Amino acid sequence: MTSAPDWAGEAHQAGLLSVVELPATPGGETAEVAAPSLSLGGYVAWLVVADAGAAVLGALGAIVFRFGGQAGSINGIAYPTLVPVFAAGWVGVMWLCGTYDRRMLDSGVEEFRGLLNGTVWLLATIAVVGFVAHVQVSRGVIAFSLATTTVLSLAVRYRTRRVIRRRLRGEATIYRAVIIGAADEAEGLTAHLGSHPEGGFAVAGVHTPCPAALTTGERIVDILAAVHLHGANAVAVASSSGLSASQLRRLGWALEGTGLRLFVVPALTDLAGRRIRVRPINGLPLLHIEQPEFSGPKVVVKRAIDLVGGAVLVAVLAPVLAVIALAVWIGSGRPILYSQARVGRHGRQFRMFKFRTMVLGADASPDEQADPGAEATPVRRKAQTDPRVTRVGRFLRRHSLDELPQLFNVLVGQMSLVGPRPHRPFEVADYQEDDHRRHLIKPGVTGLWQVSGRAALCWEEAVRLDLYYVENWSVWLDLLLLLKTLRAVVLPRGAY
Repeated sequence: MTSAPDWAGEAHQAGLLSVVELPATPGGETAEVAAPSLSLGGYVAWLVVADAGAAVLGALGAIVFRFGGQAGSINGIAYPTLVPVFAAGWVGVMWLCGTYDRRMLDSGVEEFRGLLNGTVWLLATIAVVGFVAHVQVSRGVIAFSLATTTVLSLAVRYRTRRVIRRRLRGEATIYRAVIIGAADEAEGLTAHLGSHPEGGFAVAGVHTPCPAALTTGERIVDILAAVHLHGANAVAVASSSGLSASQLRRLGWALEGTGLRLFVVPALTDLAGRRIRVRPINGLPLLHIEQPEFSGPKVVVKRAIDLVGGAVLVAVLAPVLAVIALAVWIGSGRPILYSQARVGRHGRQFRMFKFRTMVLGADASPDEQADPGAEATPVRRKAQTDPRVTRVGRFLRRHSLDELPQLFNVLVGQMSLVGPRPHRPFEVADYQEDDHRRHLIKPGVTGLWQVSGRAALCWEEAVRLDLYYVENWSVWLDLLLLLKTLRAVVLPRGAY
């Protein structure tokens, strides 16, 4: 095994961890299954009630906004009497879009995407029904109701996810799993799950591959005995389990009606779900792995977002830029800006701009920038206490405000708002072969590395995050990372 496979965190949320649904078998033999310490049933019930309440508040607010103290009517029916219908329709659409599926509660952006899809479907349904039934519904009421209800439901789900993840980062778990696989792979999986408790998994035990001499029935009995011995409620079959396709199918049959979940950990890692397509051929499911997109319409959209977003940010932040420039000038004189050679897309060099945060002549001793206690990596890690950093510069670095001039790099096309961080030429010279894949897209002002811990991350983890972004980037992911960047600026971690 070359690295710890990612089947929690981003990879788990993206669908890399395949879940085999086990239908209940009436009258089948059941086994004692340890109950999870965190049951999601209560959270699902809460979401249903909260969504209904959000719809009621949204509809009533729209009526008041549109008609004031008077209650309008539609075909002789007062709008307030239709509020329960709207609430029921909202909850029904959310159910049809799968937002109440327990697996959706920890699926990251997919949960929010399902809610937004439900909003569009409900709007389309109202429009079609109104057209067919010749009902003139106030467009102001509909727009205000859907907008308010969507915002309230998103806020409820965001808060619910925060509560669930807080409990999972404590002692709570959703799945107590027994890993079926070789010791080295099980060790990597256990370590990764321990560092990503938000996935809801805890390793209850490890069962090494059964001897090949055993029959299929004996192998399954051996596995079930290990599961019951560890009091698990899930079975995770690793790629090194030694089970054939038919044996894995028989294991699924044996788990029917037991309440145990079956998870299959593939050998593929760091692939987002949108790049994975199942192509069944006469009962044989083939995984079609889409190639990463580095050209085409999506790249045009990304560039358009960079231009519009960069221009808007420069205009909005112009007073902030002016204040920072004045603070740098008063604190340590000129120059106010600092430029440095960095390596961008396809290995092309460019000058990246920042507000100057160090004393003049700091480049004369570049070796002092490295953390003396840090491990040897191509990129030198900054020392947490560098005497060359000015007092103003320390504040700017802490809140990433020194990076704001890079918006001009974005406008001229050298950088993107979101992407891997660019490194210096002498650092790139020490890259390993895989590290150069970071240069397949433009470097970014922010990215997965910045919102996940920055300098607090080890080099291997930083590279893994950058390569994950390169392989799986999308407009949705960019927007999500931009929102997370705001939180990282307000609540910095690993920035110095």
